[in-house]
Amino acid sequence: MKVCVSIHTDSGDFSHTFGIVGRQFPDSERLATAIAKRVQSALGTADLRVFSKLGTTDYSTYIFATHAKVPAALIELCSHELPRDLDALWANGQQVAQALVDGVIEYAGRCNDVDWRAEAEAYRVKYEQATAEVATAKTRIQWLESYLKNIGALAGQALQKG
Repeated sequence: MKVCVSIHTDSGDFSHTFGIVGRQFPDSERLATAIAKRVQSALGTADLRVFSKLGTTDYSTYIFATHAKVPAALIELCSHELPRDLDALWANGQQVAQALVDGVIEYAGRCNDVDWRAEAEAYRVKYEQATAEVATAKTRIQWLESYLKNIGALAGQALQKG
């Protein structure tokens, strides 16, 4: 399963977290909602909204939506014009990062058409295999270096005896 999540801060004179979606993928709204509600909780922003159009602005024409090949959401974390929102963002950066991850996991857990747990397990197995291969390659390199040093030492001794 793949999703596209764009994040940044928003201007505005009120404290808010927005989940903005295009209309190309119906699941985008569920993705944005799962993430935005967790981000709002982490930051304590005053307002939470999920939408594709706000006033006269149609966000489904924005690049995050028009170029998406998978469900996509633009998450406006908070207002960068409000010191309170920015202070919360700086103070809670780790919690915001975790909220983003947890929102994607919540979204994935509700996808009936994709076995995301099996996919995650497959990636974990690939990672462990790659880690083992790197360790094996490092061991081989260390053995080869040792062998070459020993050959060099033996060659040096032979030249000295000459």
